[in-house]
Amino acid sequence: MSANRWWVKRDQEVFGPYETDELRAHIAQEAFTPIDMVSHDGTTGWAPLWCWKGSTPNTKVVPEVPLNDLFAGDVAPPLRGNQQDRLGTNMSNSTMWYYAINGRQMGPVDWQGLVALVQVGTVTSGTPVWGGEGDWRPANQTALAHVFAALRPPGPPPLTGDHVNNNFMWTIVAVPLVGTACDALIDSNKAVGVSTLLCIGLNILLCVLDANNLKAAGHPAPPGSWSLIVPVYLWKRATMLKKSRTNFAVWCGTFVLSILISAALAGPETRARVLCNPTNDSFSCTVIHDQGRATVNVCWDVVMACNGGIRAIGHACQVVSPQQTTTRVIPESEVQNLAQCQAATAITVENVTVTAQ
Repeated sequence: MSANRWWVKRDQEVFGPYETDELRAHIAQEAFTPIDMVSHDGTTGWAPLWCWKGSTPNTKVVPEVPLNDLFAGDVAPPLRGNQQDRLGTNMSNSTMWYYAINGRQMGPVDWQGLVALVQVGTVTSGTPVWGGEGDWRPANQTALAHVFAALRPPGPPPLTGDHVNNNFMWTIVAVPLVGTACDALIDSNKAVGVSTLLCIGLNILLCVLDANNLKAAGHPAPPGSWSLIVPVYLWKRATMLKKSRTNFAVWCGTFVLSILISAALAGPETRARVLCNPTNDSFSCTVIHDQGRATVNVCWDVVMACNGGIRAIGHACQVVSPQQTTTRVIPESEVQNLAQCQAATAITVENVTVTAQ
């Protein structure tokens, strides 16, 4: 029996053994994918199929070199300069590693396979890995930290937080006060919606501009979703730059201040009342604006209770300015069931609604 046998593992299912030519034929027919794991007689670990020379994670290339090269050290693109030593490729391959992708455990792979996964970007600095001891940890908190350092593109490191332009951050801090000013200047019935859209738009614009500053300084741009939750953006940005969270604290202060100012500008709750009295051929209703700073539209029902349980009802609305009193006359022709009322027992005002104009 040939000693050149191969096994392929997908999730926890193992296929094989296959002769070399047989495995090549399966790959050519796309029976296996680049992320399936392969093992060979005489080895104890597994490595991704795309680790073959000439393959990439997103292509299905049948290599022109013997598959044995996968376990002969040629499992990734050539390293630059002295990176081979810096990557720690002398680490024992007896340790099997596992890594997690999209919440699924992958592996095991040996050290060489794990380094190859880092080189092609499958395992990133934040990918959870486990090397046989302790809990799962981000890859950059394990021996792989040296691998990421060795693979860092040549050039200067990112600028320190003290040298990054923070102008947009201080503008973001002032956005809550801009929203408050909008509330004060725009009609109160529309101010809430307009100020909310204005604040969201300003936050997104300023965060995008700040992200460009960060990239220009050599730092990775924060995710766009951070801009929708400003305190999260400010906190994570300060953490990334290893700076104090002054912007975060000041933003929280201005946010609370803007709420207090908006409440003060809004003043007390608007209140109005209606008093109605019958006349010879109508009801005369007095509308009184008792409290608040907004012009309001007051609607109500005047109800005349009659013998026999009959209710004569008239409906009316009237606009009234702050701290003003106005009169609305409801003619008998606008009162329902009035003709059936022989004797009134009580007159009340019901269902009063007050709506800002």
